[in-house]
Amino acid sequence: MVTGISTDIITRLPQGDQFRFVTGLLEDLDPQKFVVSAYLDVKPEHCFGHFSELCMLPSVLLEEALAQAGCLWVLHNPETADMLPVFRGKREVIQGGPVFPGDRVLLRVNTIWEAQCSPKQKNGIFSGSAYIKDREVMRIRSEFSLLHKRIALRILAYMRDHPDSIRPSVDTIGKVMT
Repeated sequence: MVTGISTDIITRLPQGDQFRFVTGLLEDLDPQKFVVSAYLDVKPEHCFGHFSELCMLPSVLLEEALAQAGCLWVLHNPETADMLPVFRGKREVIQGGPVFPGDRVLLRVNTIWEAQCSPKQKNGIFSGSAYIKDREVMRIRSEFSLLHKRIALRILAYMRDHPDSIRPSVDTIGKVMT
């Protein structure tokens, strides 16, 4: 691990402490590079109750950790610091093996921009891999939109307040609310 890296950016993730899985950064974030290298130290409380016979990390939490690592780049980049990434859909997830308490998982995420729909919305794809030592334990490729924080929070509030309605897509609501 490189020393002297500020981890203050991790506290800016929108998730609360109990749902923040990125533990630290392995290198400084560079707004010119679309890459984040971070890590997750797996704790027993991350795994509790997943399998009663064998304590292991649920794969959905590893997916969340990869998404949070990608979010760090968004928060660090001056061009996107006032935006939040909103999940649009999975393209592919490949599970490569179990993760247990005590494991340190390397999270490596790359971002690819598809299009800028408006000054308040960008669409992209992030691909990420999670490793324990040299063993890949997950690979994911997902679509996301970057929306202005105000719009993203309004979308999430709408979905919370209208749980029985048909959930409109991020693209549709983003265009209506801009």
